[in-house]
Amino acid sequence: MGKREPAAPVSMIDRVVDILDSFLVPGGLTLAQVVGRTGLPRSSAHRILDQLVRTGWLRRDEFVYHLGARVRDLGAIAAHEQELRAAAAPHLRELHASTGLAAQLSLLDGSDIALLDNVAGRFTARVSGRAGDRFPAVHTAAGKAMLGFATDAVAEAVLATPGVEVARTRAELRAVRACGIAFDREEALHGIGSVAAPLTAPGARPAAIAVSGPIQHLDMKRLVSPVRAAAHKITCALSCSPSAETIGYVDCSWPVYPRHHLHPLNDENGTTVA
Repeated sequence: MGKREPAAPVSMIDRVVDILDSFLVPGGLTLAQVVGRTGLPRSSAHRILDQLVRTGWLRRDEFVYHLGARVRDLGAIAAHEQELRAAAAPHLRELHASTGLAAQLSLLDGSDIALLDNVAGRFTARVSGRAGDRFPAVHTAAGKAMLGFATDAVAEAVLATPGVEVARTRAELRAVRACGIAFDREEALHGIGSVAAPLTAPGARPAAIAVSGPIQHLDMKRLVSPVRAAAHKITCALSCSPSAETIGYVDCSWPVYPRHHLHPLNDENGTTVA
């Protein structure tokens, strides 16, 4: 009985996925090898390979194709998110258990925050959002916590978003930078309040944790200490090592907001504000 040829994929997405899957081996592949692994017609495989090269998903070295920079970048993002969730998970559970509120982990994504994890009970889950939900950064405690410690370019891009109250938001971000904590009083969701602190691991994508719940049940002043402490523990889990002092990692002694994370904000006239 002869060797069975691979069935050619039907849709364009199937074809692209099959081509990328064929690179799950060490080294690169020639066009002939891709055709042999996928069962695609040579002309179709060549056209898709060229498109993937142009968009950065593959690179070509003469007649050999290799995975491109965009694949590596996507893998690095996925690995970072997995590491971040693993480091934060026990502390989010502890925050939820000690406060009775939803404990959340978020990332900054453009002018929005993306909810990466949410540890909540049956009631708080309904009012605090689900993993994958997005909210405008300037209307959330987590977003303000991240923007307060973001680079100038990131903060200014968000402040330039239509509808942002620039003067009020600048003042809030200065306060966040000064105290390492941010608040949301029914700005993102009606009836819901939140307290957040940034995760300040150097070089990492902006992230923050928060607790949130019905505004009438929130004692925001009481929540500052546990939220800060949890952010401190997660930051240490992400960035502290025996060689931390020599390679520029944050010092795990309190507080966790080193000077090199503080980026001056400009006022409406472009003047730097300390």
